[in-house]
Amino acid sequence: MVAASDIGVNDLGDARAPGYGLLNLEAAREWPTARGPLRLFARVDNVLDQRYIGSVIVNDGNQRYYEPGPDRAYTVGLQWAWGGSGK
Repeated sequence: MVAASDIGVNDLGDARAPGYGLLNLEAAREWPTARGPLRLFARVDNVLDQRYIGSVIVNDGNQRYYEPGPDRAYTVGLQWAWGGSGK
């Protein structure tokens, strides 16, 4: 879970970007190897595909303060902690 409160977007404080909450999920499996642990993972960010303001441009002259956050995203990967514990 990632959460952010609302934030002011100009010096006057008369415009604000609303807060938001996002749900992210990850599943992983790790196997020990002779050279260090091997980890397979799958991740989904913004599971509920929420629309939210991901960043702001403070004091934009044209009052275009808001930039959208990313939509739902998927990541699959393999991580190998070569010669280490991986922790």
